Amino acid sequence: MLTDAGIDLTLARHVGHLFVRDPLVIHQERLHLDDAVDTEHFENLQSTNWQTVRWKPPPKRTSTCGPHIGWRVEFRSMEVQLTDFENAAFTVFIALVSRVILAFDLNLYIPLSKVDENMRRAHARSAHRTQTFWFRKHMGAPAAGTVGDPDEYEEMTVEEILTGKGEYFPGLMPLVRAYLEAIGCDPETGEKVGEYMELIRLRATGELKTAAEWMRARMMAHPEYKADSEVSAGMAYDLLRACSEVSEGRQSAPDLLGQHWVRPLKVEHAWYTPLTSVGKQDYSALLARYVRQADPAEFKQAEPVLAGDPVATE
Repeated sequence: MLTDAGIDLTLARHVGHLFVRDPLVIHQERLHLDDAVDTEHFENLQSTNWQTVRWKPPPKRTSTCGPHIGWRVEFRSMEVQLTDFENAAFTVFIALVSRVILAFDLNLYIPLSKVDENMRRAHARSAHRTQTFWFRKHMGAPAAGTVGDPDEYEEMTVEEILTGKGEYFPGLMPLVRAYLEAIGCDPETGEKVGEYMELIRLRATGELKTAAEWMRARMMAHPEYKADSEVSAGMAYDLLRACSEVSEGRQSAPDLLGQHWVRPLKVEHAWYTPLTSVGKQDYSALLARYVRQADPAEFKQAEPVLAGDPVATE
């Protein structure tokens, strides 16, 4: 249908690929829509079927919406990690990479057949250390006088993709640092981003384990494991308990996190704290106190305002 309507074969195959699966979510009250004027059915399929990126067509324009949103590509390859630090590291890094691509007008296109080959290789155990992946040699325009195909690609390790290869490929991490310098990033933020990227680099080199390697190592060293690929109930329980303790800072994991220390999570009084102890008058007085503190002209050190205080009456 798409090719008959004039859509090129590559794009038609991409859209057709979406329709070989059912949407993950469907709302009964949104079943009967006019597809000639509403794109919700397509977006439901589109938003729940993806691999590592999501191709996002422009949303329908309305009279109340702001500036028109164009075509977009959304990174969707992140997996939840055990700790907030890891989640922040991968999230911040991929967000900065997206900014780098836009700011430096980079081109990361490679043939889709090579993308499929990369996905196949990525399924191998510890693929980030043992496999190479097809990646573009020149993300920007090659320097004047460069001989060869500007769209050339070659096999690289994950470490090379991140940190650079030869004099022709700078690597994603140096580009992120260059971007942060170009936008005048403050030293504190730059230091934190550096910690995030160092974690990712150490994972890429194998100096630190990935979450999969860490869990696999614990299973293989478990006293109940019989080298038969069977995970007993006791093994599963111990693994989940260890994951919980690491995520809450109650167990160290230097082979996973390196020198980073996870601050212990304090769960006392985390649930459930009712607000019945704050009366309306107390709330007004407390708010009035902080309003005064926010005004530099009237700021002064004051004792806590209590109910019945003249300030509260004012």
